[in-house]
Amino acid sequence: MKFQLPDFSRLNAVFQEATENMEAIQEQLKQATEPMVKFAEAMRVQVHALNLERIAEGIKATSNDVEKFKLIMAEMGYPPHEDLEIIQMREIVHCYYQNGLDLTRVHVEKILIQKFNEETIKVILRKWIRLDWLHNRLPILNEGIEAHNNRKFFSSIATLLPQIEGIIVENFNHTGWLKQDKLKSYIESLLNEKGTFSFDNAVQLFFFNVVLSSFQHGQVLESPLSRHAILHGADTNYGTELNSLRCIILLDYLIEKFDELKNMRVLVE
Repeated sequence: MKFQLPDFSRLNAVFQEATENMEAIQEQLKQATEPMVKFAEAMRVQVHALNLERIAEGIKATSNDVEKFKLIMAEMGYPPHEDLEIIQMREIVHCYYQNGLDLTRVHVEKILIQKFNEETIKVILRKWIRLDWLHNRLPILNEGIEAHNNRKFFSSIATLLPQIEGIIVENFNHTGWLKQDKLKSYIESLLNEKGTFSFDNAVQLFFFNVVLSSFQHGQVLESPLSRHAILHGADTNYGTELNSLRCIILLDYLIEKFDELKNMRVLVE
């Protein structure tokens, strides 16, 4: 039996015709879809621009709220803390402009007591324990935190308040008598960041206006946590949970700042 070979020339012609038809179809599809592709790209660019604009507006609005939050906290005599969330800061700002200072104070105090509960305070202490440069003060800090969590606020404040100055003096290698002007200069040097999302300026205001508030025996105290009035025995009503939190929040902020500087020096070296 003889086999007849297929006509390859005819097959080639068929393939050639199919290829040409496919190319023509592809060209037609390209022409048909090109306006859609251009439109989609134009939409992508526009949406990207709108998103960037919204992001910029969001950052600006957040910056404004944070700035207002810092001023409100300073007015109420509380140091701000980075553990507070943006949504809580905005709640405080909204409450202030809707309800005024007195009701905002109640709202802020509720937030602080809920936020800095016993477990959060223990987390802060564990963070301090990990810092080698704090080891000589840990027995004191631990006792102050223990007193706070046991609601012995006179004891916690009397224990923790002197450590604020001690940590500052130690880290600036100060020797000899420390005048208040010199202490303020150390604080200004440490808390010198000016950015919107830095709380340095607000914490500095709190330190100067509340902790370093002056007093005279026999006169009404202007500060709820005057270091001088407490250590000189003039203030007998300072032992509150909120005052103890003021001490802890301030201490934690200063410790964070000093530790940040120490880490930067290590990187530079």
